[in-house]
Amino acid sequence: MAASVAHESALCAAAGPLLWLARRASDEKSIVRKAALQVVHVVLNILLAGSPAPEAHAACERASVALLLIEAERCSDPVMTLRRQALVDWTELILAHPTQAPLWRWVLRWGLPCLGSR
Repeated sequence: MAASVAHESALCAAAGPLLWLARRASDEKSIVRKAALQVVHVVLNILLAGSPAPEAHAACERASVALLLIEAERCSDPVMTLRRQALVDWTELILAHPTQAPLWRWVLRWGLPCLGSR
């Protein structure tokens, strides 16, 4: 999967807790994946809402990309409730941050294709 390769490289850049969160988001148990997805959503909201200090901007950008990749992978999850949760999260992020052009690109690339996939 192309997202997995990009996912790994983005996680290497962000590291730490994001790597732990990515492991939870791909856990074999769906309840663990759903809890991780909820954490991803909250952290993304925080990162997209705030304007970090200039020296922290690059780190926040890498973290946002890593979290968006985690969210994107859940769009193709075999469990329907997780796919639905990912789409609800994308919708809430778009409504909360309508001026974030990169977020729109992510939704168009990962969110919309999953609507008709299953």
